[in-house]
Amino acid sequence: MKYRLTCVKVFGPSTDYRDVRKAAYQEYLVTNDFNVARLPSHLSVNAGAALGVAFISALLALGISLGLNFANVKEGPVGPDLWTVARESGRELIPEDVQDEVYEGITEEERPLSGDWTASSNTGRAALQLAKSSGLKVIAVADVVRHGSSLLDLGADLLVDRQDPSRAVEIIRSVTKGRLKFALDTVGKETASYLQEALQRANEGGGRAHLVGLTGLPQTKLPTIKYHSIPIKIFHHAPVVGERAVSWLEELLVAKTLSPPEVVIAEGGLEGINRALDRLRDGSISGKRLVVPIELSVHKTETVSNGITNGVGDLTAPIGSIEYADKLNSKPSRIKFAYWVPNVSGGLVISKIKQRTKWDLDSNAGYAQTAERYGFEYALTQIRFMAGYGAVSPCNYVG
Repeated sequence: MKYRLTCVKVFGPSTDYRDVRKAAYQEYLVTNDFNVARLPSHLSVNAGAALGVAFISALLALGISLGLNFANVKEGPVGPDLWTVARESGRELIPEDVQDEVYEGITEEERPLSGDWTASSNTGRAALQLAKSSGLKVIAVADVVRHGSSLLDLGADLLVDRQDPSRAVEIIRSVTKGRLKFALDTVGKETASYLQEALQRANEGGGRAHLVGLTGLPQTKLPTIKYHSIPIKIFHHAPVVGERAVSWLEELLVAKTLSPPEVVIAEGGLEGINRALDRLRDGSISGKRLVVPIELSVHKTETVSNGITNGVGDLTAPIGSIEYADKLNSKPSRIKFAYWVPNVSGGLVISKIKQRTKWDLDSNAGYAQTAERYGFEYALTQIRFMAGYGAVSPCNYVG
């Protein structure tokens, strides 16, 4: 008997920049199992490559630093309350340099509510969509001529042109009528300083305002503002946070409620990376994600003594191409997957890996629905557990 292995398209956002095994710009890499997300068949490999860290950064900035509860999503798949998940994951899993952000950042009383205003300089697509999905009103400060149309399509409530920063601050103050409490900067210290001005005056006489800086914060701090840096390390250090993040990302992509960024393909593989980065520096690429496909040679098919076929076989497209991955997913002879039903203490699989499953009815119903949604076609269980535990009243299967 011969077996053919098939695969699905996956990607693992690389937030662990200190580990070169997980870094970008290489042909092969490793990642944590709880940081891997599967791409649905309607998304290309190149589109998936553009999601990665951008989505995770936006998710952690809004969900942990600003405390936005994605369980309150109005339309589409309901997300996690990462602010609570992170705090309950255990201090031993949270790196020391981000513990203050996780545990001493925004308080329960300060967390944003549906209808609150939030402002962002050079708003990222992911941050805008996540904020809108949870009911926030979003002010996008950007190059309106170049990006205004796409930002409106994504749901921005107000566009403010960035060409005159002082004027932009005045517009934000006027529109929010002094109620702006939350801001997210994606550019640097200078633009964060302008957002600080809008927050500082808008929040006089009230509680603290909150400013998140992805790449930097103002040099001069104000007492009325709480400043936040994204606790990016928690994504790859705390399994429960990483797993909840990528699981929700998968659901958003399947439901098509998250629009991936527009992609620009840079030719030349690894040798062309510096030329591609120069295009970002000179501003010729703006508001889009640059993807550098790594061309791999197609392996020849080799059949070994155990009858398993190695290599790509009859698939002639390069491994990194969209056509290759789509062909694999559509083959009727693909391997079919099943999962073990956790009907006793953790299920029937013996492993040194900590099992995070429950065996009550509600949990198993959720596992079955999730498994079916993501392509698992069978569930494996010992039939005696359908009647009772032990041999007192076994349920005998006759077939």
